[in-house]
Amino acid sequence: MEYTFNKTFFNAEMKKQKISREKLAELLMEKGDNITIDGINWWFRNEKNKPEIERIKLLSEILNVPFNKLALIPDDIKNNILGSSNIKFVPIVGSASCGIPLPNSYQDIENKAFCKSEIWHSDLYAIIANGDSMIPEIDDGDEVICDPKADILSGDIVHYQINDESAIKVYFKDENIGVIEFVPFNQNGDFKTLKFRLDDDSVYIKMSKVIAINKSKMNNRQARLKAINRI
Repeated sequence: MEYTFNKTFFNAEMKKQKISREKLAELLMEKGDNITIDGINWWFRNEKNKPEIERIKLLSEILNVPFNKLALIPDDIKNNILGSSNIKFVPIVGSASCGIPLPNSYQDIENKAFCKSEIWHSDLYAIIANGDSMIPEIDDGDEVICDPKADILSGDIVHYQINDESAIKVYFKDENIGVIEFVPFNQNGDFKTLKFRLDDDSVYIKMSKVIAINKSKMNNRQARLKAINRI
């Protein structure tokens, strides 16, 4: 999720409230966040370094300041996410192809995605989209929120895992011939529909329904031009 840590405001509040970084580490540990002083200092070693979004939520509680004062979020994301009564955080577990299915890249990533509280439950996870076969709905770099418990119907976008490969496509089930398909929006020589027979026990398929997409780039002109075959 795109956001900026407001270091100027944070430092001013720390000074105003006379809280040292050592004391802040203690307060964070009391809330179950086992961060070191060196971990806090790392936020300020260059402009790009910043605490994870869930940690900023803890900082807002400790300093008793609005979350939006510490995490500067683009207006479109504020309207879509923060406009709800609450926000929840979903673990980003890795990436998945929006193109040719690739070996799973699941790993521990110290990052979280936003999610509206109305759709949240503890089994949700997020992945980073990689590729452009699902443009214009999903762009390269988007955060894709997945629900492994949701019912899946033909026409839903799914994150699927087949054996050791992982990708994001549109799901289609043809009961008449006993086949399921995973279909990309953009089909060319590289991006192809995958088909599997329902009675093929040699193929293990695991699916989760895509229930939300956090855009990495707002007002994405490039995606639209690709969608109308102008680039």
